[in-house]
Amino acid sequence: MQEHTAPILGRKAHQAPSVFQAENLLREARRQRSIPDGDIPAICILDPDGDLTEHLVAAGQAALHPQCGQLCPHHQPDGRR
Repeated sequence: MQEHTAPILGRKAHQAPSVFQAENLLREARRQRSIPDGDIPAICILDPDGDLTEHLVAAGQAALHPQCGQLCPHHQPDGRR
């Protein structure tokens, strides 16, 4: 029996570096929201739906940086969604 793979899963370069670089994602978020350049913490979690960030902030294991809060449209500066 021949194994079939969906075309989207074939010919992937799993060892290649990601095309999604944090610097590019942050730069585009700033550009789209007209946010000036500023300091970003050494660790910045790119959390598209905000679930991980919400959990860590609620557990007292993380704090929302003011610049990151502006870049994430689903969070208010005080950490609320």
